[in-house]
Amino acid sequence: MALITLGALLFEQRPRLALAFGCAMLLAFAARHPAHRPTWAPIALLGRISYSVFLVHYPVCLLVNAAFAHWVAPEPWLQLGGMLLAWWLSLTAGWLFHHYVETWLTRHTTSATIARPHQAHFNT
Repeated sequence: MALITLGALLFEQRPRLALAFGCAMLLAFAARHPAHRPTWAPIALLGRISYSVFLVHYPVCLLVNAAFAHWVAPEPWLQLGGMLLAWWLSLTAGWLFHHYVETWLTRHTTSATIARPHQAHFNT
């Protein structure tokens, strides 16, 4: 992975690629060394809901951007408010998605359901 990333960075320097690689290395390190995992509750919560936030943040940002472009003056400080609102709404929507969809699916499906999806049924 490191060689592929370094090769890509030599071909074309992209700071986002370097940042993504650095985050991947930190996550790999934390996975191998449980003592280095975050224990502070807000950071641990973000870790639990991160995939849900990833799934919902783009549509949330599109909606907030459209609303602010239509109804809010293009002043930088007002647009900063839109960015903060989009950030907060993304985290909130991600938490709701995690809590009401991912957790529910985890509780109501079994490994047999995943192994044989044609025989899937939900426990009610």
